[in-house]
Amino acid sequence: MEPDQQGADRVGLKKRIAFDYELQFHLIAMAELPLQSGALSFITLDRLPLSSWGRIKEIDGEPTAVTRLHALGLLPGQLVQQRHRALLGEPIAFEVAGQKIALRNQEARMVLVERIVPSGHQSGDPS
Repeated sequence: MEPDQQGADRVGLKKRIAFDYELQFHLIAMAELPLQSGALSFITLDRLPLSSWGRIKEIDGEPTAVTRLHALGLLPGQLVQQRHRALLGEPIAFEVAGQKIALRNQEARMVLVERIVPSGHQSGDPS
């Protein structure tokens, strides 16, 4: 490995350590979980079960709504977890990039995610 690459690796490591501790813990845990074949399924964000994880694939909607969701941190490739759903079904609270955000069902339906199911779990029950 070249010296410049080693320096870049050290800088990258320092940046990762600087991330929010809880988010870092979840990302490491998710990266270490093996996925069973066929365990990824595409759903809209409003259908992601409580405490389940998903990876954002795309956001489809009006440009202003898409821009707003991007500003909230909902970007393709980002991990997202449903944290809470209000008694009447909305709003829904999610954690993304270490931030907690709330979305209406209409907004959550614009976000397509691939559900991440750890191996050893049934696709309908992540616990």
